[in-house]
Amino acid sequence: MFDPVIITQVTQIFMAFAAILLTSEVCNLARMKAGDFSRNSGKLPLSRCLLYLIFRNCKDTSSELSKFFASIDSNSEQPSRQAVNKRLRRLNSTVWTYLSQKFTDLVYGSDKLTGTLNGYAVWATDSSSLEMPYSKEAEDKFGMHRNNHSKKDSTAGKVLARCGGLYDVLNRFFIDYRIEAFKNSEMSMLIQQVRMFAYMLKDHKIIILGDRGYISLQLLILLELLGYSYCIRAKRSTYKAEVGRMNSNDEHIEIKITNTLLSRITEPDVRAYLEGCNAFRVRVVKKYWTNPKTGAQELILYYTNLSQEKFDTDAIIDLYRLRWRIETAYGSLKSILELERHISTNPEVALNVLYGKIMFYNFSSLFREPLEQLITFEETTQSDDKRNQYHYQVNAKALTIQLYAENLVKCLIVGNDISKHVSTLFQDLYVLRNKMKTPIREDRHYERWGKPVTCSHKHRFRIDGRNHPKVALIGGVLRTVQP
Repeated sequence: MFDPVIITQVTQIFMAFAAILLTSEVCNLARMKAGDFSRNSGKLPLSRCLLYLIFRNCKDTSSELSKFFASIDSNSEQPSRQAVNKRLRRLNSTVWTYLSQKFTDLVYGSDKLTGTLNGYAVWATDSSSLEMPYSKEAEDKFGMHRNNHSKKDSTAGKVLARCGGLYDVLNRFFIDYRIEAFKNSEMSMLIQQVRMFAYMLKDHKIIILGDRGYISLQLLILLELLGYSYCIRAKRSTYKAEVGRMNSNDEHIEIKITNTLLSRITEPDVRAYLEGCNAFRVRVVKKYWTNPKTGAQELILYYTNLSQEKFDTDAIIDLYRLRWRIETAYGSLKSILELERHISTNPEVALNVLYGKIMFYNFSSLFREPLEQLITFEETTQSDDKRNQYHYQVNAKALTIQLYAENLVKCLIVGNDISKHVSTLFQDLYVLRNKMKTPIREDRHYERWGKPVTCSHKHRFRIDGRNHPKVALIGGVLRTVQP
């Protein structure tokens, strides 16, 4: 069974979050203008509007409204679609940043729910592009990815937004998620995020993981100044001369501070630090990887400020592997939660819809990690003759479907017996645990490109959210190709 302390702490998080939805701070942030959401009564007050966005999971607005109000036992109070759309256009999307921060604070205040690695919380960062619904307002707000072969504005490309996530890879939830104009850089979003959450370093030790797009001297120094640890993969050309002088696969290099380098620094505190330094010292770990298909050997570099005593060479390599979890999180958001399926061409409504889905993903993590720990525990305690061929993990889609079916929304309504609802959910998950797991088959990969398909689709996602990759005619056959 699940640890009763975990059930208690999850209950406390839902109770606290439900109370936050009713606060004046949330109301003030959610208003587009002074008169919006001035009453807590009616069919769709602010708290209920936010919950509707978090828990909508049908194919059209009518079905979503019917299911949502049935799940909260308020069928007689269901508003019209027009009233809902009008309400959503008045909701300011900046409220979700505040709610996300409050959720993070609640989770990190619960010791049983926050896994660590050698005493460190491990956060990965990555960016992605999101296809937004086309409208002139959305194009002005996010930008258009142009297709020069079309003469019509509406078919000249698609509206894309840049999203940047900061993800707790051990506890499987987004610390922060930002959706901005496509032209904005992923580096600037990360700098905003690490500055915003620097207050948590008083009580927690945090490691930031990043891929090759994030390596820069400015970021490394900023993370050290703020108190973060980091492990960031670098390109082979990054400080190639200094790396070439290394005598082993794990040692420190010194980067000389020049006037040219200083001219590229945009953060004032980083510039002030570098003006008093002649060189910056950083640990570099080398790894050689052989491509199983071609036999070619590739050099992989990791830059870190973690000590060799706590994280040796192999530990650094294993640590960076955890970054892949943010990639699978993006996959779950886009394929399972249908992040790119919109209900309005209004850009502010589109943002609210996106942030609502991400908040549901975070709520599901409160059940996913305890369930995964239970599956792992039962697997390791089996005798050798009964042990399965593969290790198992939680099936994210099965868990999502179950949480929707169990009306998780009732755990966020003040006045309900939230403790009873949470306990019932955990009991049901325990009964269904063997139906909600999937095997981990090592070294199993599927070809993404070159697969034959029967038809071509204009957009990556249709209205029902199914994924349709880009295709091209190759040898008389439609095949998937890289975007």
